[in-house]
Amino acid sequence: MAWFSRFPSHEYLAKNAARAIVRFPFTLLSALIGTGVLIALIEYEMEPVNHLLEKWAAISALGLPLFTALAAFAERRNFPRARNILIQGIGVLILALLFLSTPENITRPLIHPMRFLLLAIAFHFLASFLPFLGKANGQGFWLYNKALFLRFLTAALYSAVLYAGLAIALGAIKTLFDLDIESETFFQLWVIVGVTFQTVIFLSGFPEDLPALTDEGEYPRGLKIFVQYVLLPLVGIYLVILYAYGLKILFQWNWPQGWVSQLVLWYSVVSILSILLLWPLREKADSVWIKNFTSWFFRLLIPLLVMLFLAIFERIGDYGVTVNRYLVI
Repeated sequence: MAWFSRFPSHEYLAKNAARAIVRFPFTLLSALIGTGVLIALIEYEMEPVNHLLEKWAAISALGLPLFTALAAFAERRNFPRARNILIQGIGVLILALLFLSTPENITRPLIHPMRFLLLAIAFHFLASFLPFLGKANGQGFWLYNKALFLRFLTAALYSAVLYAGLAIALGAIKTLFDLDIESETFFQLWVIVGVTFQTVIFLSGFPEDLPALTDEGEYPRGLKIFVQYVLLPLVGIYLVILYAYGLKILFQWNWPQGWVSQLVLWYSVVSILSILLLWPLREKADSVWIKNFTSWFFRLLIPLLVMLFLAIFERIGDYGVTVNRYLVI
């Protein structure tokens, strides 16, 4: 059972959780508010109440990445406690403005939930780079994001195991003692574990000494194999297909198909992901090809972007602007 000793002790988790409360008070407050609102949404079914609670739930969800990003930014610059709180107060102001500028029913029309989805994506990306904004530390940036990703997986695993155990125990009590435990209770338990507990576990292992994240260490062999033999071949296949299609357009002078814009976007996503994953290897003597790939990728992307906009404006000219086409632009 030597492997079991690798798991952190209860004392270690409790100490780090207390530290997380001090470091990220507004993030945890958002988690608590969101948990309470979601529990109420599950409990109540009255339509007027639901709309207001849905709005509170959406704002609370935005607070999780936003306050985390602002707190990490303040820590990275060694701001005193008072200034740290002031910085996170900016997040409170942003969320308050969003709350006041959004109608009560955020599910209709489609633009409102789409707006919150885009803001959530933006705030999560903000948490990934804001602490390193203006700081030339590419290696630390990569290690920081790797730590966040691994911490998220760890928190998700802990939460899944805890919920499974509690749900089984609750089901056993319901069956053995013939208690009237409604199905909503299981959903509410999932909310408590999946929002509050998972947030605490994630923040309890959040990187602290960000300037010290400069040690390369050993690059994970499995990750290198995955990127080198899975992601990069996909990038190569996409590139050949898209450039072949671009040549077809030039020779036949046919307007590009509308769906090709999605192909260009996904090619960009997969390629940029490959660059991020391979970033620490770019300066190694046996990985010159990685440096060449990261250097040429953005140049090769320019003709594809031209084709993307030709395709999307052609579709808009024929059928008008839709939400999806607006997002592509």
